[in-house]
Amino acid sequence: MPSKTDLIEDLSIPFVFLMYSVSRDGDWTRHVEYPELPGCVVESVNALDAIEKLEELRVRIILEMRQRGEQVPRPRKPLESGLASLGSIDLDAYLEEIFRKNEENR
Repeated sequence: MPSKTDLIEDLSIPFVFLMYSVSRDGDWTRHVEYPELPGCVVESVNALDAIEKLEELRVRIILEMRQRGEQVPRPRKPLESGLASLGSIDLDAYLEEIFRKNEENR
């Protein structure tokens, strides 16, 4: 079973997202996706909201892939800054907060 350190590394993979505007019946939405991460696609009217939802989905997809024993795609080396540089963190509390926010937004 992978360790918490492995999970932090997986969550630190610097995926590059694409964002573009899409007209749906005269209304504009922002389409945001991590093309290198299967199924990680979100649409929202607000660009910042779309990015926030995309990040929550990214974490959920990575956790689900790891639970199924799948390798998380590594298009480039994990970042040495950001989440990976936090050192000792309460990963359970961090993930609980992400999922709590996600439930509140449903």
